[in-house]
Amino acid sequence: MISEGHDPAPAPRLGPSRPPTAEEPTAVPASDHRGGLTPLNLLVVLIVAYLLIQIQFVLVLVLLSLVFATVISRPVDALDRRGVPRPLAILLIYVGLIAALTALFLVISPVIREQAVTFRLQAPESLGRLRAAWQGSGNALLAGPGQQLLSRGIDFIRNPDPQGVSVPQGAAIGLLTGVGGTVIGIVTVLIISFYYLWRRHSSGA
Repeated sequence: MISEGHDPAPAPRLGPSRPPTAEEPTAVPASDHRGGLTPLNLLVVLIVAYLLIQIQFVLVLVLLSLVFATVISRPVDALDRRGVPRPLAILLIYVGLIAALTALFLVISPVIREQAVTFRLQAPESLGRLRAAWQGSGNALLAGPGQQLLSRGIDFIRNPDPQGVSVPQGAAIGLLTGVGGTVIGIVTVLIISFYYLWRRHSSGA
């Protein structure tokens, strides 16, 4: 017989059950490994740099050709519109530019010659005063090798002797190479510009 004064203990109330969810991915730390300069990448960079250094002369010539072609494109187009064949128009512009440069050289060459004569007459006197100032200075370098160098310069200006001047073989070869490279570069610029202007017109650009 169950007594009325003693109720059974209530069952513990459980909180609302959380519905099962998919497992949340844990944050993956960013990898500290970054693509560095591997030996292979370094080798590729060095090869590309070497090739650019070797072909820089060609790249400069191509750039100069495009600039020159852009400059003379308007006169060439004007002659083309007047019925002059385009190759002939380009050649006429070339001839005109060469004639203008030749005339300019002929005009300024007497001025250059006059200035050279003036320098030859006035330079020894100016260098002589500078040599006297260096001899009286307390600087051993100026009073010794400096004034001797000035004396040689004065003697050479007063009495130039080309026969007594010996040019080193390396300097002569370098001079000839520089002159030859300049001539080849100018001819190359003219040829590339001619081809560019001609092909641009032929393609309808």
